[in-house]
Amino acid sequence: MDIEAQLRALEERVQVLEAAHKGNVLGRPDQTVVASSVQIRDAVGELVALLGPTPLGTALILGGATQGHVAILNAGKESANLLMGTEQNQSMMSLGVHEGKQVQLSMHGETGHPTATLNVVKNMPGLSLKDKDGHTRLRLNLLENGVSSIHFQDPQGRARATFMEDGSGGVSLMFNDAAEKVRATLSLTRDGTPVLMFAGEDGKMRVTLAVEPDMIGARLYDHAGNLRLAIGCAEGGHPKIALMNDEKNARIVLAATDDNSGLQLFDSHQAGRLNLSINADEQPWFYIKDGAGAVRFKLTMAPDGKPVLCLCDEQGRPLTTLAGDARASGLVIHDPNGKAMATLCLHGDKPQVILLDDQGEPVFNAP
Repeated sequence: MDIEAQLRALEERVQVLEAAHKGNVLGRPDQTVVASSVQIRDAVGELVALLGPTPLGTALILGGATQGHVAILNAGKESANLLMGTEQNQSMMSLGVHEGKQVQLSMHGETGHPTATLNVVKNMPGLSLKDKDGHTRLRLNLLENGVSSIHFQDPQGRARATFMEDGSGGVSLMFNDAAEKVRATLSLTRDGTPVLMFAGEDGKMRVTLAVEPDMIGARLYDHAGNLRLAIGCAEGGHPKIALMNDEKNARIVLAATDDNSGLQLFDSHQAGRLNLSINADEQPWFYIKDGAGAVRFKLTMAPDGKPVLCLCDEQGRPLTTLAGDARASGLVIHDPNGKAMATLCLHGDKPQVILLDDQGEPVFNAP
């Protein structure tokens, strides 16, 4: 029997009852009918509606065996629910309000497990998708602070991947291990900087790779999460490598530009103490500095190929200079202002001593 035929049969039955009771099926208007439940049956006696108490509260049940589908509306002290499906609890859908804080719409599969759930908790909407065994495999959330996220879970309910938008334009894709620790993250900051990060089993960062507006760089961290190695390529293609100590201070830096290249060593106070470089004139230099940053020792190769060694005072001014080649070699002694005052040299097999005045003019020459 189709629905229209059932409704016509029910209408005819109500008309018969109204005629028998003179239009007052439930009694006089000034009377109250007390009953534990109210049942409505069709013309053939099949139950099509039931209103009465249930363990969850008062419920209205619509449907019956002939239809094969039911709709249940119940209300209690803490919740109200509308359920629709078959009498065998297959392919059901439910809509409910719980404790005035959560609104939830669930759709069930043939096994009776909810396969899709849409809910709103404290103004925060969410969507969950589950497999045939009832395990949540995907969650979509939007938090009050504007952060939106999609979570991918394994059959054991563990989060294995998360795609997130931080509410300010930055997005991240995170991958977790079986212990739900983040092991890899691919991010794009709100200013457009892409960042790739890898973490150890303890969840601490171990490697990062970023493409910033003025620098492309990679950073390596130790087991304690301290930065130990930084590799970068600045704007213009100039590479740089830095090795760090436990305090994240650079101890060794290797860098190069179009015209210069150099290696610099730092002490524990971040003062550069040793420098090895080649300048734009392709002249090599080796410097040793004191703790205050003054050059105290210089070694270079002059453009003519002559090696030059210079010892300096606390202000970096030369005290003694030693230079030589196959033809001649010499030692120059400087005054406190860096002026040459005496020279001891050897030309072939002929030694010579020269003393100079403040104007640099010889005042003594031997032999």
